[in-house]
Amino acid sequence: MKAVKWIFFLLLLLAAYFLIWPSPVEPVAWEPAPIPERQEPSFVPASVSSLYPGACPGCEDVAVDAGGIIYGGSADGSIRQFRSLNDSQGEVMVNTGGRPLGLHFDPDDNLWVCDADRGLLKLTREGGIFPMATAYQGERFRFTNDLDIGRSGTVYFTVTSNKYGIDQYKFDILEHRPRGQFFALSPSGKSPTLLADDLYFANGVAVDTEEQFALVCETSNYQVRKIWLNGPKSGESEVLLDNLPGYPDGISRGSNGIFWLTLISPRKPLLEKYMSQPLVLKMVSKLPAALRPAPGRFLHILGINAEGKIIHNIQQTTPDFAQVSSVQEAYGQLFLGSLSENGVGRIAVPR
Repeated sequence: MKAVKWIFFLLLLLAAYFLIWPSPVEPVAWEPAPIPERQEPSFVPASVSSLYPGACPGCEDVAVDAGGIIYGGSADGSIRQFRSLNDSQGEVMVNTGGRPLGLHFDPDDNLWVCDADRGLLKLTREGGIFPMATAYQGERFRFTNDLDIGRSGTVYFTVTSNKYGIDQYKFDILEHRPRGQFFALSPSGKSPTLLADDLYFANGVAVDTEEQFALVCETSNYQVRKIWLNGPKSGESEVLLDNLPGYPDGISRGSNGIFWLTLISPRKPLLEKYMSQPLVLKMVSKLPAALRPAPGRFLHILGINAEGKIIHNIQQTTPDFAQVSSVQEAYGQLFLGSLSENGVGRIAVPR
């Protein structure tokens, strides 16, 4: 009988915890559109080459410089450089002391980094680290994510959330509130300019070659937004792709007018079933981190044009390189970053 009483008491405590204890999130009720069927792939890689296995854990983004050296931002804060495809270990260029995500070189061969914790940084070949944008109107950036650089030298970058940091990114998705922002930092500017806010989990960003528009991923809304930077539509925005079958993460400008878009995980039917029930989402937020919904293991990359037409549809149902968070096209290859893999993926650009 004592055992039954203790079990009953523990169940009461658990019920009190999930129903009464304050939740860290304040979700809004939202009903996503039904998850669409994934279209048949136009290209299925036989395999994905894994470069530098064990040398770049959580290599979220990849950059390739003019000399063909490959760079990756590691989960331990280091920016690692690999001088050839066979450079198994590489070397640490610098450690930002935070969590490097988006990487991009400017015309002067400086490596710009969106560090989730430290903001927008500029790194020199000599190892110097220069914070270029860390706050807006006195409010520190909590989750700087990705960037691209236009032909004018202007740096365009996203801040995923003005409430949660990278370690709490799932809370931002559960809340489904538009806390993301999109900024520009001009070559002569000392502070960033806000170009768009009220974005849902602002993530990857890519600018067209003429610097007329930027494509920004809104991960928790399953869409890609087109934001006009110059020309008659300057300041306006529109949804380019909507109701994607997965969570859009990274996007980058490729060749021949193609933009490479990654879907880091398939959407979760069970989670979406309860997105209209804030009370349930509050209880989910109280679960141990290991029990909360986690990204699924798959590989899905889209090649789209400026009008949102899908030109390439790359998929692996049983991927040997999964949770692809970024794509960088160089030398006829696609170099892949990933949050879950330890290394860099590589496949040939599909014809």
